[in-house]
Amino acid sequence: LFGLDRDRLCRLVDQGSVAGRICESFARAAGIAAGTPVVSAGGDQQCGALGLGVLSSCDLEVNSGTGSFVISLRDAPALESDAVICNVAAIPGKYTVESNILSSASALNWLAREFYPDLCRSGRPDFAAIDRIVEQAAPGAGGVRCLPHFQGCGTRCWDAGAKAAFWGMTLCTTRADFT
Repeated sequence: LFGLDRDRLCRLVDQGSVAGRICESFARAAGIAAGTPVVSAGGDQQCGALGLGVLSSCDLEVNSGTGSFVISLRDAPALESDAVICNVAAIPGKYTVESNILSSASALNWLAREFYPDLCRSGRPDFAAIDRIVEQAAPGAGGVRCLPHFQGCGTRCWDAGAKAAFWGMTLCTTRADFT
């Protein structure tokens, strides 16, 4: 497709397979024992799911950082839905299904800056103070809902131009309801 010679590409191996071993020169430079196996495992979220204990289809993990992810395992690929990403898992013969929200951390920083400027000192939000305010809000955020596409939509429709939205606001809505 791109006109690259095959000898310029890496050899593809199944997840969980030994792709090679650490050579002597790299071992010395990195402080790793020579001969240590290099195992093909998966992407950051697939390996994170394994590290968080997602070992069967009965397990589910939710993690948040730059983005937010919900991940579980399957024994077969999930091809029937475009609502989730299906990928090989870090466990041989398994597949991950995941859904994501892009830019969670950036959205939280925006919210702190725009809704709680009094709690942002030197450009750093005081998230503990914001948490104390939010903890006093009634469960359910007063009916406020958020479509979290602050930098486009990841899973379901993969639309880089998608925009965020809040709805369900009334004259009783408080800033805590947005958080």
